[in-house]
Amino acid sequence: MLWLALHFPNLHLNSLVCTASAIDENSACETSHVDVGHIGREASVQEPSPSIVINVQGEVVQLNSAALAAGIHKGMRLGTASAMAEHLHFVCLDEALEHKKLNELAAYCYALSSDVVLRYQHGCLLIEFSGMLKLHGDVASYFSTVQGALSELSLDVQYAVAPSALLAELLARYQPVLSEPCLDPDQASHALMTLPVACLDVSKKMVKQLERLGLARIADVQALPHAELAMRLGVECVDYLKQLSPTAQPILKRFKPPEHFSLTVSFEAEVQTTSALLFPIKRLLDSLERFLRQSSQTIQSVECLLCTRAQHVQRVKVFSAHPEVSAQHWHNLLR
Repeated sequence: MLWLALHFPNLHLNSLVCTASAIDENSACETSHVDVGHIGREASVQEPSPSIVINVQGEVVQLNSAALAAGIHKGMRLGTASAMAEHLHFVCLDEALEHKKLNELAAYCYALSSDVVLRYQHGCLLIEFSGMLKLHGDVASYFSTVQGALSELSLDVQYAVAPSALLAELLARYQPVLSEPCLDPDQASHALMTLPVACLDVSKKMVKQLERLGLARIADVQALPHAELAMRLGVECVDYLKQLSPTAQPILKRFKPPEHFSLTVSFEAEVQTTSALLFPIKRLLDSLERFLRQSSQTIQSVECLLCTRAQHVQRVKVFSAHPEVSAQHWHNLLR
């Protein structure tokens, strides 16, 4: 078996739409329809402001490139981060939003392989793709297809390929620690051995135990007999290490795509004008068109739910005189 792991380290942050950017992008779309001879206003290009996501402890868990450039890093306290970056924008981590977005991504990736596993706890998707090699030829060609499809979503993604699912997941999560992404399944075991023991999915107490034993890297741990490890660290630790073997095939629940289409977009601030809604809606409708074409379906109505911060919901439903697939058709009606 061959597994491709996709880790989304900034999923909450990537899911937020900047209100100002949405207005600018919609203006750019509007000007693309003007008559020849008229000059449309170009969308203003703004540098992104430093943005972070914090957990309930007030620690940074996600950040954009602007925040990283300002010297902010994961684990830093909000007060320290605020002192390092002027006009810092922050939001609190919403796990429900992340789970919803991960489900949407799983449905999106289902077209790339029908064997997808959701890993909510680590913000990962695991894709078993050995059956797709008959169509794509080799691993590099399949990976290129996946990368091209995900590039349309403007998400931060870390990748890894391995013969077993949890091994691929660990290598994707700690891709920045590796010298380069692991995209060769034959090199997965070697890449694992180079990681420090702190990358293992074990308690901090157990990591300290391993370090006190002089075990700095996973290679040092795997070199010890399992019987000795079980005596020192417990059977659960040994069972976990076995799951990282290239031959391990743990039972994982497969994703089943929903029978209906539903997508959500969240804004970083309240939307005051309808123009700020039109471009994000166009992106949602593009995804709807892709879903309909993949399933060979047409529809005659679309419903949008507009939710306020106070959880009030306004429903906007539009109907077409005939069944339709085109995103542009539905966008014109909603406008």
